Amino acid sequence: MLEFAIDGHDGAAKTPVARKVSVVLQRLGYRTKVFEPFIEANRRLGKNIYPYWQENPQLAVELMESVLREPTAPLDIVIYDRHWLSVIVQLFGTVFETQWMRFIPTFYMQAPIEKTISCERFSWDIPWTRSLEQLQYWIDTYNTVSKKYSQHVMGTYVVSTREQPLEPIEGDIVQKILRTVHSNSSQIRFNLTNT
Repeated sequence: MLEFAIDGHDGAAKTPVARKVSVVLQRLGYRTKVFEPFIEANRRLGKNIYPYWQENPQLAVELMESVLREPTAPLDIVIYDRHWLSVIVQLFGTVFETQWMRFIPTFYMQAPIEKTISCERFSWDIPWTRSLEQLQYWIDTYNTVSKKYSQHVMGTYVVSTREQPLEPIEGDIVQKILRTVHSNSSQIRFNLTNT
């Protein structure tokens, strides 16, 4: 099973892109699904995990590590809607950042602050978006983390407006995933013929 993440800050079109990429891969014959680990973590806790990054980061890390081991169905490809990048953003600059070791190939989605605010689900009542300054801090932190761990980022995409067509981004992500799938298949065949 190969794992990929589509990650980034709120309002960067992660979810629609992840779902479309999964649908395209399914049409090509791959067993794939989208898995949302932060939503699963919230379900397990019975409340939002986000305050735990400040109150009890060790618990938050352990919970996320446990959740990320969950997809066990016979799948060819798992597409995560958020993964290590969103975790590291919460741990950035703390001792816990260096303890996180679970990285997978990631496609980083970003958007200007105006695009984030224009999203239907956006709310100023969410703890990490209580002000423009706080929202900008999170966007800047995502950008910093994506650069710091760039060896795990397979592509960076900017979604500037709600009207922007997402097909070129989805197509590029699918092509990069397929190249990885084919590369892995070739490597497996090479290893089998040389044993």
